[in-house]
Amino acid sequence: MSITRTEEDTFLRGVLESLESGLVVVDGLGTIVFANDAAGELVGRSPERLSDRPLDELFADEDGNVMRRVREAARSDGGLLDGTFTVHLADAEGRRFPTQIEVGTTDHDGEQHYTLSLTEPPRQAGSRALDQTGGVLRGVFKESNDGLLVIDPTADRVADCNGRACALLGCERESLLSRRPAELLPHDPESLLEFAETGRRVTGELNCCTDRDERPTVEITLSLFSVGGHRHVLVHLRDVTEHREREARLRRRSEAMDAASDGIAILDENREFVYVNQAHAEIYGCESSSDLVGESWEILYGAEEARRFRWDVLPTVREEGEWRGEATGRRTDGSTFPQEVSISRLDDGGYVCVVRDVSEPRRRTRGLEVLNRASHDLSQARTAEAVAETAVETAENLLETDVACVRLFDRDSNSFELAAMTDDASKLVESRSAFDLKSTLAGRSYRTGEPVFDRPNPDDPFVETPKWGSLHVPLSEYGILTVLIGSDETLSAGDQRLVEALAETVTADLERAERERELRESERTVREQRNRLSSLNRVNELVQDLIRELIEAPTREELEQGVCERLADTDRYKGAWLAETDVNGDWRVLKASAGLSEGYRTLVEQLPLEQVDDGVVARTAETGEFGVTSNYRTDGAPGAATVAEPTRVDSTAAVPLSYDDRLYGVLVLKADDPDAFGPDIRPGLEVLGDTIGFAIHAVESRRLLLSDEVVELEFEVTDERCLAVDVSEELGCYAAIEQAVLTREGNHLCYLRVDGVDAETAAAVTAEATAVADCRVVDEYEDGCLLEVRKTESGAEAMMDVGATITRATAEDGVGTLVVEAPPDADIREVIDGYTARNPESSLVAKRETDRGVQTTAAVRERLDEQLTEKQESALTAAYYAGYYDWPRGSTAEELAESLDVASATLHQHLRTAERKLLAAVLED
Repeated sequence: MSITRTEEDTFLRGVLESLESGLVVVDGLGTIVFANDAAGELVGRSPERLSDRPLDELFADEDGNVMRRVREAARSDGGLLDGTFTVHLADAEGRRFPTQIEVGTTDHDGEQHYTLSLTEPPRQAGSRALDQTGGVLRGVFKESNDGLLVIDPTADRVADCNGRACALLGCERESLLSRRPAELLPHDPESLLEFAETGRRVTGELNCCTDRDERPTVEITLSLFSVGGHRHVLVHLRDVTEHREREARLRRRSEAMDAASDGIAILDENREFVYVNQAHAEIYGCESSSDLVGESWEILYGAEEARRFRWDVLPTVREEGEWRGEATGRRTDGSTFPQEVSISRLDDGGYVCVVRDVSEPRRRTRGLEVLNRASHDLSQARTAEAVAETAVETAENLLETDVACVRLFDRDSNSFELAAMTDDASKLVESRSAFDLKSTLAGRSYRTGEPVFDRPNPDDPFVETPKWGSLHVPLSEYGILTVLIGSDETLSAGDQRLVEALAETVTADLERAERERELRESERTVREQRNRLSSLNRVNELVQDLIRELIEAPTREELEQGVCERLADTDRYKGAWLAETDVNGDWRVLKASAGLSEGYRTLVEQLPLEQVDDGVVARTAETGEFGVTSNYRTDGAPGAATVAEPTRVDSTAAVPLSYDDRLYGVLVLKADDPDAFGPDIRPGLEVLGDTIGFAIHAVESRRLLLSDEVVELEFEVTDERCLAVDVSEELGCYAAIEQAVLTREGNHLCYLRVDGVDAETAAAVTAEATAVADCRVVDEYEDGCLLEVRKTESGAEAMMDVGATITRATAEDGVGTLVVEAPPDADIREVIDGYTARNPESSLVAKRETDRGVQTTAAVRERLDEQLTEKQESALTAAYYAGYYDWPRGSTAEELAESLDVASATLHQHLRTAERKLLAAVLED
């Protein structure tokens, strides 16, 4: 069916009036020439009142010259949509609300008009008659930003369409007009006819079935209008793809707000919550966000903080649009916490509030500050114990806990030792002896090398200490850091990390302290070794000097006094004295001394030897072993006073003076240095003691040899250990020891004369005697023999130990006579005891003081002259002066015989005979 010009105007007017979006047409000067009912509803005025009014009157003053923005939008290159922008529309009551304007242009009779599509605000009913010309309406229909289709349901065809509809559906106009409505819309013809009959307005969405690959989301609105009594359906198509994407973005933002870790809330203009995410509710201790919706924000703050918000914060937000700062929130249980708050103003008078609980970050920051200070303090600790003390103090401050300890592993005992603990931990251990601060869990952490966290569980009846939880962190191989947590306390993951960081620092400082300890010990060892070496060198030098002086000492008294004075003169010792036994065998103190104070000398003279210098001198006298004491004291004997010298005696050494198992005395040294007689010095002092003992022995031996007066002791001996007694008893004969010599191996070589027995029998019996190692016949004569006997022990050795010598040892039929010579001042009791201890079956029968005759050189020569023949004396004299006895020899026997004009054999005979007579003159009595 055809449509006339008049019908066309009516048709287009109906189309534009049926649009749901506001449509305004303005001319080039900005005057409104057309507005549909929807536009009138937006501003609260009828379309008629809008006609011929300036466009800018519809908008708020803050938007400025809207018509200028319309022209700029129209000039932009936007394809079908020439331009879009948002302004604030002002209704008849002065209320403002944002409105999106889509600008299009159309020409009518050579004059440019602008079509404005107003969207987003709610629609209001209203109508007005179109008073514009048909050409303007046709331009509006053609240039509308929404797609428009006119469907004739009776003819089941598309009666008309505009360019926007073609663009949305992806069809050319001719193709679109040739299609049936069912091919384009999700409604069959029956539905369209039903809609045409009822006249209901239908709104929905569909994905257009375009000829292109794109499938935009289109909002479709069906409305019914009549032209010339014939019903048509107006299909209003609006591309809402961007709108839906924006809604999706808003939905995602809403979901993000719900999932955010920060608390987010929206308040209305009355400052009541209209939206709260779960994080915001949990920050304040609420189980659900619904617990806060409809409540005032002031319930989340104390009175002072709420007052600050009302008078300071909210006015700033209203003036500047936002505020950011710190506040103190209050949880539902009444506890407070620090928070960071960001508040922004909304256009509708409400607020968006973002809250972050900063108690944990602040606690972490405080923890880092504590760790930083602890790192400095730990670096100053010099021992493992000091490191442990600092670690416990830091743990106490770090977690604000009362019970903490550090256990260090003792490798020697293979166990933990409590190196440091807090006062409350100490009280807990003392009050509950069975409570060991969770040592079992500490051991597990040490073995695995991993932290062990035991949460408190007051409801567990099987746990030994249910009210206490604990955290144990290993300190490498050095030990464990333990922190106990009460049932009313919490330990967050951040707290655990702080404790683990502390443990790492403590471990490093324990390792450093161990290295420093080893270094100090090494330095001390080197220093001690250097000092000991220096001391040892000085002692060795002293010993060498003393040895030279000892060799030159003429008497024992001068030797002993010289030793004391020499030692007291050194810077190492402040005094020296010597103790020895008297003739009765009792110990005599201060035999010689030097450098001693009068008080100390008096004390030594008055006290028994067992009480002198803590008994160290008596012990050495008894055992013959080197002794040291570091502190002088007395045993509190009656009449004895405690030593109180102005200069304290710090160290005393008792050095035995011995030679060949005989103790001649004890040398006592005094020193201020407690380490003056350390292990490294002791060997040198022992050598000194042995040297002095040897020197004393040498002096006494020399005195015995050179003394004109001697004490002669005669013993009757029946002991079988005496060689002469044993042999004479076995053979029933006479036996005498002619001479005895000490061998290099320490054996005694004796020359035994046996009379009245043949040599073979005498040698056989002698070989079986006590302590005999070997026996051989040296000489045989008519009624006896001379035997060389090697013995492993001898009474002569015992006599030499006490400074005496055996001059005669004979026996007949098992009864012997032994004569011993000793110096006049010798300890006779010691000599007697020395021999009887060796031969118990002996007794002293006589003691005589005699003068020993001196054998001069002249007497010896006279005796030789009487015994040597002229030829023997000539041979001996020539051999001596010809160097025959030198080494190497100056003359051989052959050369000497030739010089004397005798045979070699004759020379040897003369020399052997002369040599024997010479030795006999010297060695025999």
